Amino acid sequence: MLKNRSLTRVHIQKAIDYIHTHLDRDLSLFQGKVVRELQGERDLNFQEATAIIGRILNRPGLRYVQISLEQAKQEWRESGMSSNVIDLMTEVVEGINARGYHITQARDARTSTSIFLEQFIEDVFVPQYKRVINSLAIL
Repeated sequence: MLKNRSLTRVHIQKAIDYIHTHLDRDLSLFQGKVVRELQGERDLNFQEATAIIGRILNRPGLRYVQISLEQAKQEWRESGMSSNVIDLMTEVVEGINARGYHITQARDARTSTSIFLEQFIEDVFVPQYKRVINSLAIL
């Protein structure tokens, strides 16, 4: 048993190697499956999406601000996030920054959804947001 329970890159690579070995033996698990990049009902940039969220939350001044990875890590630390989670989040951000994130499938009927961001924010995000805000108020 590990004394330090945190995952290292070596542990993660061993898990990936194990998965590859076993998937190579039986790829039938994935036959007939298709990966789709769900793109929502329309293209939005970060500023547009943030403006929609701000309008629905009655915070019209809400805006998207890009910060450095160091600033993000500092904010994560201040919010109480564990160092292991910060390290994992950092790997994700660095991976996206290094390779970029690009849609590879064309927008069509198979990749577009009928749900507007506004509907998702009102039906899903706002109730969760209110629960968090209310729970913080009782602390």
